[in-house]
Amino acid sequence: MSFCKNCGNDLGNNKSFCTNCGQKIETIQVKKLFCNHCGEDITENGAHQCTTKLSPTIFSQTERKEKRLLISLSIFIFILISGGTGFFFYVKAASNPTQLINQYITALKSEDIDTLASLTIQQDTKKGIGLTAMQTLVEQLKEQPEILKNVEKNLIEQKDSLIKNNIKDTEPFIFKVTKKDKKKLLFVEQFEIVIVPVTLKLSIDSDAQLFINDREINRAEKSVRTMENLMPGIYTLKALKNNEFGHFEAKQTVPLWNSPTEEMELTFDQDYIIVENKYNEMTLYIDNEELTSSEPEIKIGPIPAGKKVTIQAVVNFPWGEVYSKKHVASAKDRVNPSFDNVYTEIESGIYESILNYNKSYVDAITYLDSSYLVNVSENKLEETLEIIQDLENRDIYYVGELNSLVFDSSTFTLKENDSEYEVKVNVEENYHSGWVKRGSEEEPDFETKKYYYTYTLKYDTYANTWNVTNTKKLKKTKISKPFVYRP
Repeated sequence: MSFCKNCGNDLGNNKSFCTNCGQKIETIQVKKLFCNHCGEDITENGAHQCTTKLSPTIFSQTERKEKRLLISLSIFIFILISGGTGFFFYVKAASNPTQLINQYITALKSEDIDTLASLTIQQDTKKGIGLTAMQTLVEQLKEQPEILKNVEKNLIEQKDSLIKNNIKDTEPFIFKVTKKDKKKLLFVEQFEIVIVPVTLKLSIDSDAQLFINDREINRAEKSVRTMENLMPGIYTLKALKNNEFGHFEAKQTVPLWNSPTEEMELTFDQDYIIVENKYNEMTLYIDNEELTSSEPEIKIGPIPAGKKVTIQAVVNFPWGEVYSKKHVASAKDRVNPSFDNVYTEIESGIYESILNYNKSYVDAITYLDSSYLVNVSENKLEETLEIIQDLENRDIYYVGELNSLVFDSSTFTLKENDSEYEVKVNVEENYHSGWVKRGSEEEPDFETKKYYYTYTLKYDTYANTWNVTNTKKLKKTKISKPFVYRP
């Protein structure tokens, strides 16, 4: 039975408010007690079947729910951390190349061709290595134990570098361990073994047949042939050549485990004649056989010992062909073709062009008209135009004539650069001349004057003529080999 605390009225079954005074009835929640050991309700009696009387701990229903939630959350976090840690160590272990490399080294030692072929791919095609090719490679490695030992050592070094994520420290030898582009399960690194291809640069006669392991390689015009993407291994190189001097063969066996840093040479036992070529292209007539080349050194042969041949060189200049003297040579000789007549072929044309320029220059500064100028271009043309303009500005013109030009033939030089021909020669100029102001009635003071210049001319392939491009004034110089031209 309960009564209202305000008016003492019997509350009966009404638990919310007093029916007499309307006072709100407060409900007092009785806290329950539970055993700390077994969790049994001991609200009314603190002692039960537990042998030890326990200090009662008071829990509300809300506190019990929070505690259960906290325990469940703790268990979930523990499972999550344990699973994540386990997955981390799994990814780390699975991303290690050790297992692959150990398997590969074991297969190399046991000559397990099937396993090696299945684990190895080609670098250029990303395709697997054929069983036959792998069998050949393994047999060759077996014949050279030191090379096989180096391969095993290098694979272990690559493994250690990959684990340290510093693969650049190790240069691969024959085989290269690389990471695959795709990861397993998005996180696990995968590895593969790539065979490192070999590049061979071989110096050989350009017209010789080349065979590598009895397989003919396509001919090339160049004397140095480049073979790329070769399998590492031992190769037999063979060169064959037939010429008017006989049939020749050269053979050599070489180990190619990596790309040679320098080009190799495959030559015949017999010797050659070397012809020096200072021109863009030269044609040789060797005992009436024709050979054209642009190489700076042209090899003729091989030549059998004691054999003598006659060589004559021909250079096709823009102004025509020029023949050298005939040379008789044998094996090991070095020939520098003599083109003594190359100068006589063009000297007269050069001197004529310089004379024409000087005569046109006299007319141009006499009449102050640049249209008279001929056989001049580039820097010399610009310089001459400036002189004419200066004379016009000062209202002065030239009066006189060219008496002679004396060429020093000993200074005559011809040079070719990228199919452009340039000539230089020293010249003595002799004039009888003076200067007059336009409109003046005074007679000019005529003087005999002598000048010395080095003339530079270039050949104009379009006009088929030589043009003066530059002149350099000299102090008085001695003309060693004079050639006089008079207008």
